[in-house]
Amino acid sequence: MDAPEASRAARGTWFALAVLAALAAAHLTWPGDVGFIYDEPNLMRKALAANKAGTLAKSGLLGSFGVEYGPVVAWFYQALLGLSRDLTFAVLVKAALGWTAIVLGLGYVARRARLSPWPIVLVVGSPFAWHFVRTLHDIVFLVPLSALLFVLVAGFLERPRASLFAAWAAWCALAIHVHVIACVPIAVSALTLVCFRGRWLKEHALAVGGSLFLALAVSAPFLWRVLFERVPGNHPHPEFLRSAWLAARSFLLTSHFGFEHYVPAFYERAAWTRPLALATGVVMLAGGAFGLATFVRAAVSAGRGLAAWPLDLALAAFAAGLVVAQLALVLALRLEAYWHYFSGVALGGFYLVWWSVERARFAAVGRAVLVASGVSCVALTAGIARHVHVHGGDRTPVYGATLANQQEVARRIVEERLAEVRPEVQNYALFPVALQVLVELAAGEAGFTPLPNRPPATIAYRDADPASGFIELRIAERGSPPPADPSRGGAR
Repeated sequence: MDAPEASRAARGTWFALAVLAALAAAHLTWPGDVGFIYDEPNLMRKALAANKAGTLAKSGLLGSFGVEYGPVVAWFYQALLGLSRDLTFAVLVKAALGWTAIVLGLGYVARRARLSPWPIVLVVGSPFAWHFVRTLHDIVFLVPLSALLFVLVAGFLERPRASLFAAWAAWCALAIHVHVIACVPIAVSALTLVCFRGRWLKEHALAVGGSLFLALAVSAPFLWRVLFERVPGNHPHPEFLRSAWLAARSFLLTSHFGFEHYVPAFYERAAWTRPLALATGVVMLAGGAFGLATFVRAAVSAGRGLAAWPLDLALAAFAAGLVVAQLALVLALRLEAYWHYFSGVALGGFYLVWWSVERARFAAVGRAVLVASGVSCVALTAGIARHVHVHGGDRTPVYGATLANQQEVARRIVEERLAEVRPEVQNYALFPVALQVLVELAAGEAGFTPLPNRPPATIAYRDADPASGFIELRIAERGSPPPADPSRGGAR
């Protein structure tokens, strides 16, 4: 490639990244429209309690396999709550940091591996990425962190340096404290570095050993708890074939297929959305199968001299390892593999599809198909975002009323100084912790003292429309009979 052609290619890459960054920035709109159900308020409760005690949280959430996760996510929320008790601020900061890492990280990989950046629109348009990068959960931090891991692995494979290895070791220590399922990208990236740059690692054993020692020293207490202090878990174990099928989500997270689980009303109201969502899923599943087959052929042709493999092929080996290792984990543990379990490997599935299409003889056609699928995802995700904003979320226990709407109700409870509120909405009846945490946040550090003899109050859906998730506080007039079944959970 001569200098003028290289200059044009660079300008095209930067233009594409600018477009992708603008699309990603659109995800920062309506930060109050995220869900706030169970895990999110429990994380906030830990962060609030630690801030009140003037210390750092000692642990994260208790997982369904009996493992109490690391505290780094709670520390992150502690810092944000120290700046503002309005959780939409936390959503905005988390989403801004996450999308910056994803767009810049994948843009870096595109340049180093000489891939067109346009298929990255599949990631930017993914409803799962839109949802996970915003939501105040723990495991979903692995989505932007996995983009950073690709940067570190690509940089080290291209030019091994002690500083990059130390950064990779620090990434591993951080990721395992976010969620134990980070063991998959940690193990696969470690194997990749050893296989492709093992000679350099041997020659720099002192620096390598020092970085590993520090990472292990930081992680040792947590790893001990994971291995030897687990409590009985309650995770479901489906049939083998179901677990095998669910492992396909390594590719489907960059499509629209399956997101109906989160906001079903959107798809029920517009029949055309389901075929389009299915089409994006077919594209990624077919692309995934093609990507795996392409990698096997390319690996056989390249031979055993792994150190001589080009960067894009070495990264394809890393990506294929992520997909296969996640499949092995799901099958070995027979997991009911929920969508968010793939947060740390989804970019591996995407890279495999991206790389294989770019290296195919029909690259132009394949790229057009991926971009078209990505644009379809952008349109569908924009539709979902608008639906959630207009309808205030939904009435399912997966999404529920939006955070902003719930905060409004909590603030009114504090203003009215109500001692007890009976929920008539499904999510609060199932998970009262969300309301409890939001009331605590709304009350401020001084808290609030409920007034005696206040009239009975309920939280109910505001609209008759069953697709509307909006909730409101209803206070009975004095002299009205108390609401039925007062024994069900309330704000306190």
